[in-house]
Amino acid sequence: MQSPFVSAEKIREHLPAGTFRTIVVKETTGSTNDDVKQLVSRGAAAGVVVISNAQTRGRGRGDRSFYSPADSGVYLSVLLPVTAENLLKITPFAAVALCKTIEELSDLRPQIKWVNDIILRGKKVCGILCESLPEQNCAVVGIGINYSTTVYPAEIRERAGPVFETDAPDKNVFIGKLLSYLTDEALFERCIEEYRGRSWVTGKWIQFRENGVLHTAYAKEIDDCGRLVILEGDSVRTLFSGEVSVVCMPE
Repeated sequence: MQSPFVSAEKIREHLPAGTFRTIVVKETTGSTNDDVKQLVSRGAAAGVVVISNAQTRGRGRGDRSFYSPADSGVYLSVLLPVTAENLLKITPFAAVALCKTIEELSDLRPQIKWVNDIILRGKKVCGILCESLPEQNCAVVGIGINYSTTVYPAEIRERAGPVFETDAPDKNVFIGKLLSYLTDEALFERCIEEYRGRSWVTGKWIQFRENGVLHTAYAKEIDDCGRLVILEGDSVRTLFSGEVSVVCMPE
């Protein structure tokens, strides 16, 4: 059954002609990323979108679950073309596209917590999970948005929040704008520059775990591939992936 919360036809009203040949809308699903991968196994090519009103097995980085309640969120996955040379830019590109969509439809100014979280009011409001499909020269870009969600499980209540506390835009408009940005080749080319400008971590002290050990470091900059350059003691290092948290400067 197609969910009434959005429709493929209404989304297409806000898309450039000829983009995203297949838009699948569901009331509920396990994981939209898994749905796209199933479509790929049946021959689907880049330009496929799966959108769901709820997920029962939504996940983030490291197979963590992503809270995906019905009605108040937006959960979608997009199959985008990618090469080995620009694979590392896919997550920053998606993060910038999300920020620009929010900015276009509101007076909000989100920031990006390296590598894949969108932050508003100090809380995570969106997450991104990209999965490479090298044999198809594609990547599945999964995006989970706490669109207007106000109730959260206790374990994430202090760090999760909604994008829109009031006056949320029509979801069809939001999704259409987001997908449009994800077709913008010029934006892809400059996405690292825009990603840097929205960074929530550079210039701050951070912590991260590596092989079970907790590290504290200074986040210096984002490099040209979207990696995080850090200063740990007297050593400059580059983080390719992982989960970081912002902390107060050590004594």
